[in-house]
Amino acid sequence: MGLYDTLIIECPACGHESEVQVKSGPCQMQVYTKDNAPLNIILDVAGRVLTCKECGADHKLTLEYRTKIVPSGDEGSRWKNPIP
Repeated sequence: MGLYDTLIIECPACGHESEVQVKSGPCQMQVYTKDNAPLNIILDVAGRVLTCKECGADHKLTLEYRTKIVPSGDEGSRWKNPIP
């Protein structure tokens, strides 16, 4: 049995928390939630259909993101219309 990390996912139907083993991260037996997991762990689980062991509902983790460009250091003073 090898090492892995764990992602805790809450069922949207009943709220039960399930553990998903993930081997795409550092595999140091870390436990993550969707809010603090590294991106590579989220990407590994995204799109998988998961079945809740409590209520039997099928669900999957989807990834939504937004790219934002922000000024860095003193360079920000050169931006005339920074993106909000």
